[in-house]
Amino acid sequence: MRIALFFLLPAFLLAANLQVSASPNAACAVALPDGRSFLTGGRATTNSLPLAAYFEKDGTVSPASPMVEARAGHVCVGFPDGSVLVAGGDTGKRGATNSAEVFHADTNSWTATGAMLTARTGAAAILLKNGKVLVAGGESGGVAANTLEIYDPAQGRFEQAPGILSAPRSRHAIAVLESGGVLIAGGFDGATALDSIDLFDPAQNRTLPAGRMSAPRANFTATWLDGSRVLFAGGTDGTSELASAEIYDAAAGRTAPAAPLGTARQGQIAIRVPGSDQVLIAAGTAAGRVLDSGEVYSLSLNAFRPAADDGGEGAVTTITVGIFGPDMKIRASRAFRIHAAPPRR
Repeated sequence: MRIALFFLLPAFLLAANLQVSASPNAACAVALPDGRSFLTGGRATTNSLPLAAYFEKDGTVSPASPMVEARAGHVCVGFPDGSVLVAGGDTGKRGATNSAEVFHADTNSWTATGAMLTARTGAAAILLKNGKVLVAGGESGGVAANTLEIYDPAQGRFEQAPGILSAPRSRHAIAVLESGGVLIAGGFDGATALDSIDLFDPAQNRTLPAGRMSAPRANFTATWLDGSRVLFAGGTDGTSELASAEIYDAAAGRTAPAAPLGTARQGQIAIRVPGSDQVLIAAGTAAGRVLDSGEVYSLSLNAFRPAADDGGEGAVTTITVGIFGPDMKIRASRAFRIHAAPPRR
């Protein structure tokens, strides 16, 4: 069961005083260019929801027009102009869908766009540096997929991406490298958690195996650090939550151990703190319990510390995390004030 949401902030969103959100009901949340968070869909008992709402900078919730189609476990990606693409997910009675729609903030309205080639739930999606969206993996009818698609917002349609993943996967992690390449790692193949990593290279128009993690992980986070390095943290091995973390170097094609999390968790949010070499890890679940705690990883120190208003060097970045229930009401909200020293060179 997908129990929380995570997402990565594209480069244009790296600004102080961010509002981000998580949901334990298979909703999807995306950070907007103005620092707010936009939530869509989710599940209440067995029904998928068409709800949409803003998590405002002051910690309140403002409703937006509902989606055309109810969905949970879908993907959502924000564009620089503030519009949001949602695609796939579980509609409830009709199961997985391949439909997609776009939210237009200026008119508070949704319009249908071209459908995906494959119905998917539990997929991963990310904005590419060329302005298109990559959607990878997922599952339909309990069967995991190994295919990828690319959405072109200018054309309003999806097309098949070249190659296939080294294994079918859902609830995996995805991150864009400085080079523009995309790492797709871990997840479930329908039976077990995976340790494999794939690299989608838009410049070469191909998908290739790119090594393995030190441990199988699903429902975890992948956060770009610098150059070709990405932090993999937490998740589940299919049996229990993980506290372990590792740094993958795409240039070398291998991982190295990182300091462990203070709290084992899965389904968390991971955000690279603006102007620093630090990553905030927050929320998620452990043993079926929703967490509202956070911790910060420092690359230069290779250490996690509790995220708290406890001093430090450098400018303060405030990141407010809201955890939402199926009715779009906040179950918990916490502002993390992070004193982040600039990255060491």
